[in-house]
Amino acid sequence: SQSKMNALGESIRNAIDTCENCSIKAECLADGMRDENISYGIWGGVMAGERVLLRIQRDPEYSMTHDNVLAVDAFDRLGQYMKR
Repeated sequence: SQSKMNALGESIRNAIDTCENCSIKAECLADGMRDENISYGIWGGVMAGERVLLRIQRDPEYSMTHDNVLAVDAFDRLGQYMKR
């Protein structure tokens, strides 16, 4: 339902906001860009789908996995529920 999606979007936004002033944000994001971490969670204040898209920008030959596709889809769908 719309209210559940709004609550999820707010929860994600709060998690990302927590990362904003973290002293290890850059290192965390670097770990989140690793193949084994790229398709889930929030690392360094960046959602999985965003990280996959960043990876594709950096490496157009990057081979997408099923989990990568799901992460990008979730990012796309949740974006409208997150107040940025």
